[in-house]
Parts: sequence; C-alpha cells; structure tokens
Amino acid sequence: MPPRPLPPASPVKLTRTVYLSADTHRFSTTRNNTDVNGCTGGAYTDDEALFIRSAPGLVGDTYVKGLWRRHAAAGWASPVARRPFMGSLGDALYVAAGERLVVVVRNTLPFAISWEVGQLVPAAGNPTSVAPGAEATWTFDVPAAAAPVAGPGIPSIDVVPSRVLVYHSGVDASHLDAGLYGPLVVTAAGVRFDADGGPADTDHIFTFLHVMNEAASPFAAASEAAVADDWARAVAAGVPAVTDEEEIAEAALMHGINGWVYCAMPPPELDVASRRRVLWHAASVGNEVDVHTLHLHGIVGVSGEGRGFVDMVRLLPMTGETMAMVVDKAGTWLGHCHVNDHLFAGMAMLFNVKDSDGRAMPSPTPPSGRVRHYFVAAVEEEWDYAPAGANTCSTTAVPFTPDEAVFTAVSTDAAAPRVGSTYKKARYVEYTDATFTKVAERPPEWAHLGLVGPLLRAAVGDTFRVTFRNNASFPTTMHAHGVRYNKDSEGAPYVDGTSGADKADDAVPPGGTYVYTWEVPARAGPSVGEGAKLWMYHSHHNEISDTYAGLFGLLLVVDADGGSGYDPDTTLPSGGERELVLFFGVMDENESVFATTNTARAVRASGRSNATAEAVATIVEELLDDDDFRESNLMHGINGYVYCNAPLLTLTREEPVKLYLFSLGTEVDLHTPLFASTALAIEQPARSTTSAPRLLPGMFIAVSATPRVAGRSLVQCGVADHIHAGMTAAVQVIPGKKAGKKCDDDDVVEDGDGCRGAATGAAVVRMHLAAEVVVWDYVAAAGQPGADTDRCSHAPFGEAERVFTDATDLSPGGRYLKAVYREYTSPDLKQRVVHPLTPAAGLAGPTVHLHAGETLSLTLTNRLPWAANWDAAALTPVSAVVTATSTAAATNRTGKALGRDDGVLPGETVTYTWTVPPEAAPSAADLSTVGHAYVSSVDAIPHAAAGLYGVVAIGHPGALPPPTADAGYNRVPVGNADAVALALNIQRENESPLVARNVAEYARNGTRAAAALVAGDLDGDEEWEERQTLHAIGGHLYCHGPPMVLTAGAPPTRVYVFGFGSEASMHAPVWAGRLTTSSGGRTGSQIFPYVVHAVDVWPIGPGPGRLSCAVTDHLLGVEEDGATM
Repeated sequence: MPPRPLPPASPVKLTRTVYLSADTHRFSTTRNNTDVNGCTGGAYTDDEALFIRSAPGLVGDTYVKGLWRRHAAAGWASPVARRPFMGSLGDALYVAAGERLVVVVRNTLPFAISWEVGQLVPAAGNPTSVAPGAEATWTFDVPAAAAPVAGPGIPSIDVVPSRVLVYHSGVDASHLDAGLYGPLVVTAAGVRFDADGGPADTDHIFTFLHVMNEAASPFAAASEAAVADDWARAVAAGVPAVTDEEEIAEAALMHGINGWVYCAMPPPELDVASRRRVLWHAASVGNEVDVHTLHLHGIVGVSGEGRGFVDMVRLLPMTGETMAMVVDKAGTWLGHCHVNDHLFAGMAMLFNVKDSDGRAMPSPTPPSGRVRHYFVAAVEEEWDYAPAGANTCSTTAVPFTPDEAVFTAVSTDAAAPRVGSTYKKARYVEYTDATFTKVAERPPEWAHLGLVGPLLRAAVGDTFRVTFRNNASFPTTMHAHGVRYNKDSEGAPYVDGTSGADKADDAVPPGGTYVYTWEVPARAGPSVGEGAKLWMYHSHHNEISDTYAGLFGLLLVVDADGGSGYDPDTTLPSGGERELVLFFGVMDENESVFATTNTARAVRASGRSNATAEAVATIVEELLDDDDFRESNLMHGINGYVYCNAPLLTLTREEPVKLYLFSLGTEVDLHTPLFASTALAIEQPARSTTSAPRLLPGMFIAVSATPRVAGRSLVQCGVADHIHAGMTAAVQVIPGKKAGKKCDDDDVVEDGDGCRGAATGAAVVRMHLAAEVVVWDYVAAAGQPGADTDRCSHAPFGEAERVFTDATDLSPGGRYLKAVYREYTSPDLKQRVVHPLTPAAGLAGPTVHLHAGETLSLTLTNRLPWAANWDAAALTPVSAVVTATSTAAATNRTGKALGRDDGVLPGETVTYTWTVPPEAAPSAADLSTVGHAYVSSVDAIPHAAAGLYGVVAIGHPGALPPPTADAGYNRVPVGNADAVALALNIQRENESPLVARNVAEYARNGTRAAAALVAGDLDGDEEWEERQTLHAIGGHLYCHGPPMVLTAGAPPTRVYVFGFGSEASMHAPVWAGRLTTSSGGRTGSQIFPYVVHAVDVWPIGPGPGRLSCAVTDHLLGVEEDGATM
C-alpha cells in the first residue's frame, strides 16, 4: 500500500469567492431564559445557576463575542440568512475539491485577526492578518485529498460526500474563546451544488462543542462593562459581590454547543419528507478540557471516518467528523456530550425528527420475528475494588505502597477519615426469568465482568425485550445506545414533548418493574468489514450519579447472515474465540448516588459512632469538599477492580481474542488500553491497526487481537496517572499448540510449546542502539542566534515563555540532561547513524521499519546509570541474551538470558531477537505502514519522562525496500521521500530519573536546589512543577527545533506523530500551510498516550509550514515545533 496518490495538478475548475465580516454581538447562552433549564423543564439548580446568574462579579449568561458573518457581495450590505441553531458559530462555507476558495475578510473588531484553515493549499502572498477597520483577501486551492476520498473502510461519497474543517482566526489562541471560528464543508468533486452555495439536496447540521473561557476572551472587559450598571444597582440594593476567584473563573466557562447551554439551542429539524440527505457535522476547538463525545439519542449516522454506524463522535480541538444521518424515528431527541463534567455544566441540545407528510416511519429492517428476552435488575451491594487486600500484579501479592494506599486503605483517623476500597454501589444483574428470584449464572470465563452489567446479545432483525426490575433505593432506568426504540423505551428524562405512558420509562421507582423494547435494524449492526457491533446501555435518570454508582453494560449486535464471524442464532463467535469485556474508568465515588452514604460510614468509623445525624452530615459536606478526601475516592479501575485485583484474565497463545472495550466518566477518562508484554496488535472497527486503541467517555469499540507470548503479563491504561492509581489487570497467556506439532516453514520452534515467530530464513533487520545520557536544549542556548526569541512568532520571549526557558535558583530552565536511544553502525558504538531527518526527530529514538514476518536483531548497550531495556509491545520476543559486559559493570552476566521486562544493567550489551506478527501490519484503511511505540518497560513512566521512546513502523511485504546487510540503512516506505517520528509530549522533567542531576547542574543555585529536592521541599510546589512541565514537539519549544525539510515536487514524507504522558497528554497536531493524508483519508490526528499515527506530509504550498498542537493550553504552554517545510 503506497502513499495515497494525489491527482496531478489541474486547472482550477471554479473560483468560489465568499465575503466574511468579523463583527461583534452580544450573545446569550440561554437565549435569555435564565429561569428554566431547557433540558429538564425545571428551575436551574444552584450548581447550574453558577453559569447562568448575573451578580456583582459574575457576568451571567450574556457575553460580547466575535462572529463571522457571510455577505452575498462585497458591499457588506447583504448578510446571508443564518439557520437558527448556528448560535455563536461563524457562518458555514462550502467548497468542492478542485476549486479555488477566495475569502474576502472585513475586520470590524478592535484587534487584528486572520483567516486560517487546515488541509487547503494557501496561495503565496496570503496576508498574515488584517488590522481593525481594514479588509484583506486570502486565497486557497482545494486539493482532492481535502475532500472525502474513496477507499477501503470509507463510506462511498454517495453516502458521505463532504467533510467538515474548522476555519478560525489564528492571530491569538484567545480568538477561539471570542467565538471566531466556523465550519468549512469540503465536498468531493462532481457533486452538484445548489444556488445557495452548498451541495444539492443536502441539509447540513453543525454542532461545535467548546468550553469557552469567557475570562480569556479579548472581549472579557467589554462583557463586564456591558453589565457594570446592573452590578452597581445590585450592590446599591445590598446584593453582595462575588469575590471568590475560583467561583468567578468557573462561572466564566461556558460549556456550550454552538455557544448554547442547557438545551437553549433552537432545535435543528430533520424532516424525512424532504427526501434530502442530512449531513451532521460535529467539531471542536479549545484546550485540555475540550475532549468531547457527542452522543445523539434516537438516531444514528454513517461515519465519514469509516467507523460504520455511530451515535457518538469523538472530538479533540480542531478535529471534526461528518455523519450521514439515518433518519428513521420521529420525535424530539437529546444530543449531549458524554463527558460528565460537560453534561453537568450544560453541554446539551435538542433536535427534532419528523415527517411533515404525516406518514408513520416504518422499521428500516424487516424484523426476524425473534425476540431476545432478558431479565435485568439494578441491585445494591457492597463492592470491594481490592478484594485481595494487596497489589496482585506480580505472581506474589505485595502490600500496597503508601501511594497505592491513598486509594485502598481505610483510615479511622478522625482528622482524615477514608473510605478505603469498599463502597456501596449498584450494578445491573441478570436473572433467569421475570420472577427475579434466581440470578443467571456467570460462567468462570465471565467472572472478569466484575462491576459491569451482563452482555446483552442480538442479531440484526431481532428485538431486545428487557424486563427491568429496580431493586435499588433510588430511581433508575436503562438507556440503550444505537438500537431503535419508541419514546416509551428511551430511558432518559428530558423535555421531549411526551407525556403519560411515554414517560414511564424515564424513572423506574424503587421496587418497580418496566419492560424496555429495543429494535435491532441493520443500522444497529456491523458494517461491511466489521465483526460485531457494540453499543452501551446505562442508567440515564441521573446519568452522572447513576453511572458512577455502577449502572452500565454493553449490547452486542451481529449480522443476521453470519458474515461478521458470529453465529446469528447464538450470537457467539463462529470460531469459538475468547471474548473479554473491559471497562476502563475513573469511578468518582464523590459523585456517586451513594457518595453521602459511603462518606458518612467512614465518618462514623473514625470514632464518631455516637455523633448526631446533623453532626455527621456537616462533616460529610466538609469532606466532600476536601481535595485530599476526594482524591482518595477516585477509583482507577478495570471492571471495578484496582491493582490487578480482578479475576485473572486467561488467554491462549496464538488464539484470537474478541475484546469489547468501553468507558464512561469525565475529562480524566482518556484511556489507551495496553496489553503490556503480550504483543497484542489490535485492529479497530475502522479497519485501522493499532496497539493502543483510544477511549473517551461514552465510547465503545470491538477489536480483535492475538496473544503471541505465553506467560503472565498485564493489561493497563497507558495514561501515566492511571497506571500509578491502579488501572491494571493481570493476564495469563497459556500455551496453545501442543508440543510435537509440526511447525510450518514460517515458524520458529519454541521448546515444548509448539510454534511461534517468523519464517526460518526470513529477512533479518539488524540494528545497534545505545541508551545514553545527552545534554539537551529545549531552546537554543544563550549566545546562539535567536536564543531569546519565539521563533514561531519572531517576537522576543515574554514573561510567560521565560517560565519554561529561563533558569531560576531551583529550576534548570531550557537545558536538561536526557536519556535517549541512539543508533550506531556497529556494536562498538564508534559511528552514530544520522539520516537526513534525524535532527528533526529530536529526542525520539531511531524509527525501526519492518515488514510483517521479518526478524529484528537489535543490540542495546546501556550507557545509563540505571537499568533500562528496549520493548515494543507489537513485536513478538524470541530471545534476549547478554552478549557483552563492560569492565565497569558491577557483575558479569554475559550469556544470561533475560525476560522481556528485565533490565539491561549499566555497562551491559543485550542482543534482542524479535519477530513481526501479521496483526501488527496495516489494515485496509491504513497507509502503507503503521506505527507502534517502543519504550523502556523496566519503568516506563519515568523512563519516558527522561526521553526513552521511539516508533516501530510495520508494513506488509513490499511496503519497504528490502533490508540491507549493513546496519544503519535509511529504510523509507516505498513512495515516500523520507520518514521521521515526532513526539508531541508534555515532558515532565520532575518525573525523570535525572531530576536530581538536572537541578544540581542547571538550576542557578544548584546546591540549594539539590538540597530542597532531597528534603522534599519541592513536593507539591506548583510553580516549580510548572517550570518542569515542557510542552514540546521533538523535544523543542517555540519552533527552536531543526527544520523538517521537504522538497517541492518530491513525494510526501511519512511522519509518525506519537506521544506519552498523563491525562492532559492528548494532542491534535495541526500542519499549518501543508496538505496531509493519513489512515482512511482522515485529515486530523488524535494523539493519546502510546498512540502512533502515520501521516503523509506533502510538499505542496508556498513558504515555510509549521506543526503545532491545536490544544490551546499546549500552544500557550509552548508545544510548538519548528517543522519548517
């Protein structure tokens, strides 16, 4: 699979000129309805009113904002009519592949702005900005790759002919908070356009999710000035001013969809009678909290990103997705972000589906007549996250460390009571019949489900009939994703215009029973190429507190004809594959419906057993507002277990596994499930291969994997904070093939355990690496040209930049010692291998290119002062042997065989042999190679903080040139000019093993800094930790990295963008001024810890380009790179 070819340049078919005026307006996030919550129909709660009410010190719901308004002509006297739901969103623009877009901008704002968009090719001479009161013109050509393209895993352009991009002012990140962004719809060539400028016979719905920080907007002062008189009158009337800085800051965060909160948006309408295609475009901009999963009730769409039928879209800043909606159920429906904090703060909307012809909408799939009966109850019980009472991640239980005990230990200290690991919870339990007297048995292979509700199964054409009994002490429901239901089976209360029997499903009272009926049409099943289709179910009476209590589970839908690899009658895998359901979640027990109950129990256990109810209630309220107590109640679990306390997950080597992964929660619930040390390569439903699938709240994915290594290992979330806090389960892979089985020619014999590995005589790729310490400058050292300059903006460093670049008495500034992998031509390490793009890669180790089926022979010499290793989870280990030991080494272990996670001691050289399993190779929708991360797995978190990471890129045979006998060959994918790996990382230098040496050597007062570090005086010092938190690309800040040089007219350069880190380490790379193509023809990357995304960067466009992260916190925190192109 060579790079997706771009069509040859051709004359522009059409020049499309649009006129945009950037104007100010006052925008009410509630449509001036400050009394009634549009979602619930009731008064705002006190917590909701924080974002709505105006009081001295609080602006309220109405702000001065900027708005892109489209005009029909250059006279600026003919604004184009706007659809009501657009809100604060700029007017929609439309263009087709092969056209030229000319944007004439008038700036009526009091500050300079620009007009920018990714993926289009800018003309030479485009302005950088337009001053207040002036006009300017931007010109772009629209390449074919900017529009949807036909290809494996991607729906036909007859189904999804368009994709959404985000245009915006990029002069300053605060312009996003001002509202200066909007949608640009790019449509495939050949699609007919209407006279109004959009694709013919198509309705477009736009929903942009954004936590707008009105305090950061350039209009913040104007917004306050607009209510100053109201504040003065209120103060005169005796209303106290709000002075709490945290409260004021929180109130300015508008969690909106197109700017509106709490269902204030005028509902978009989808009318079947129009017979028009409906494209729903979702996108986001913003900062670290802007991780969004937009969920639509009642209907689904066909994903333009190749994910089949979806009712949820995953969004990061400056990313978007277009869906072709399947409009088959009338009603007023809810759309909302599935991130709990965002739903709580009002990120919700309503939309209407109707048929104005008055005809009933038939079921889109002829029913099979088969009804799948399930009997499910919500049951309360005591749940222990750590029933073993110890960390059981190794074969021997180990007492919890003090850091682990924060989450697991009971404290009876009256000054600091703690709940421990046992909480009152509720979960869905399956019963055998409607009497609810006998619990359905969970076979041993399903014991791992733990807290998760039963897996409910059906085939396309079936009907789920779920008899639900609420044995909990609070109202609950069952709300299902993806399937088709009437209003009386939705299980979600909101203002939808229904009443009577249609509302009975919205709150099943304690002791009550209700029957939910869910149809399973084809649009609820797998698409071509998918296996099973997963959907989620959960309680939606109070979604946040109900799900934190434990009420969630999965639906599994298979094809009716067995083509998806499942038997439609039993709905089990046709090949008998093992199935695992894994829920990754930070269960916030502070927000559970039982939070008060669990906290009160801890209070009484702390010597207050005789305290009055009023006294206990007061202490409970104080504790639930205490940061340390709240932290102890964040249970980072898999299926409700922490630190490997879940039942052991048993798999069989060489036998495929069906993995059903899902998550719920809030912004911290960014997860990358990793099957550590088991070489599981995972194929996602979108026909894209990865060893680190991505989950956000409300997401669910079915993936397949094949364990290649027998033995005990771990499955865990790759997010550093989650590993620390216990989001880990133990896996035992048992031998599968019997000893004595004849091995095929392409197998390697494993003693007593059948066959494994790649072909005898297969190509062997040889590499020689050293792990070594280097002096690293994040910015140019003092005395070098431009050392004190932001090379992105060419402005001198200001106070904000100098936080990261200048040394203080306790902080190093921009220079650190780093640990890195470096490649050499031979094991003697005399000559380093340097390819043309090696400098641009920065900290990243050499990119290892391999074909599936090849063998990698890699020597690693450890020049570090601590034990380290080299580990790529996507590869299959064959052997690791100590082949040399320096005279400086403490012991001579030459000849010793090592395990996968064993460390290479300082001074040792180890020769690793790895093979490349077929699952690690690209899938149908990928580019010709896919990337997987490699690390030092001895202690992955601090070692990655030090800089020990890189990328292994795998292709099918023919994707790469044959390996040469000589090490150091620059093996570049066929059809590419070159290849490089770029890490987008928040480098936390305070977590590096070199932190003590760094502060001692590079802080201005190294002696004092080293002493403070040893004494613990810097623990929890937020200013010091902030200075050690460097938002870098390739290990460089502010465009101080060596340029990535592209040659005009040359093929594209393959770039593997990847990252590591914690909950804030989500990245959205933006390639300003360059065209990119990637897996499935997608235009954007979403990088989570351990995720690697292959991107082809084309040398098209004038002048230098720039790579940066679209997450504004990272941009302001200096995550910019000089990827000059």
